[in-house]
Amino acid sequence: MDKHLINLLGTKAKMIDKGLYKGLSDVNALYVKYGQDAVRTLIESGVAKIKGLRDLIKNPYSGLTNKNVKFIPTGIDGIDDELNDLESRRTTLVTGRPGEGKSTFVDRVGLNAIDKGFRLLLVDGEHDQDVLINNLYKKVIGNEQGAFNLVKYNKNT
Repeated sequence: MDKHLINLLGTKAKMIDKGLYKGLSDVNALYVKYGQDAVRTLIESGVAKIKGLRDLIKNPYSGLTNKNVKFIPTGIDGIDDELNDLESRRTTLVTGRPGEGKSTFVDRVGLNAIDKGFRLLLVDGEHDQDVLINNLYKKVIGNEQGAFNLVKYNKNT
């Protein structure tokens, strides 16, 4: 019947949340068992459902709170002011064309996060773990030649 009504009436039809009278035969049984307020709630459930849309009547805005969220500075002057830092417990995807500095940026942010006491999960689709770790070490050491050993690895050292 629901499919027939939707096909017939399109967006003019609003389906109710039938889970609200689960175990009961119909809306009359709901009224008898739970009363007028339960029927009103059932009727109000018949709205167009848009995923992610907040119902401010049932769930009013109560303001922002810092729910133990920590913010991770990138460590790059100017960018932190624009990004307002990165938020912990979120995934950040860095994209761009080849050679634009994505890896350098991610390494810098990751090292800064580690330096600030954050744990880091770094996923790289280009290198194995040893190469990834080696690249991070190179970023930490910088140009201090005495702090590392050169090992011939493919064309690059």
